Amino acid sequence: MNDFDLRKYLAENKLLKEDKGINYLKKAFEIYLEGGDDFNKEVGETETVKFENDESLIDGEEFKVALQSLPTTVKVDAYNVNFEKDGNDIIGTFKIEDNLKDYWSEWAAGEIKVGNDTVGVEFGDADDEAMGVFKDYVKAVKALNANSKELRNDIAGAVSTILYDGGDFEDYEFDILTADQFDTIKDII
Repeated sequence: MNDFDLRKYLAENKLLKEDKGINYLKKAFEIYLEGGDDFNKEVGETETVKFENDESLIDGEEFKVALQSLPTTVKVDAYNVNFEKDGNDIIGTFKIEDNLKDYWSEWAAGEIKVGNDTVGVEFGDADDEAMGVFKDYVKAVKALNANSKELRNDIAGAVSTILYDGGDFEDYEFDILTADQFDTIKDII
């Protein structure tokens, strides 16, 4: 590091470019998670995803900057994603840290209890719309680090409320969910 010139580094806006590249990587992985189907992955399993320069997805300039800032590791949700170059593409490798199947029984039981006949007891036994709600529920549980059944029940109600009723926090009754937590859920689904 003897040759490092801080003034030159700052003058070339490298810090700003690196931030832009890291933001691109986070956004690309968030988009992957939204459309990904990791329901059948086992805990501890590693997955590799290729991100190509797709300007319709995110600005192509950000992709180029991201390529220049590799290799790097970025935290997105519960995942630590290790990004590396693969020619002109970016490869992201991450480990499945939890199994989405673990969330199913509790969520499905609540859905069945309120009369949702599109959800079954077995994991994945639901129509596409219900599976979409389940994915949003899991994202909210992870975002709020919900470690109590009471909070997870409130989250399930909030997700349904947001998706189907479009109401605000004050329009519904929750046991322990706070207004800030409700807003967090609204922001991620």
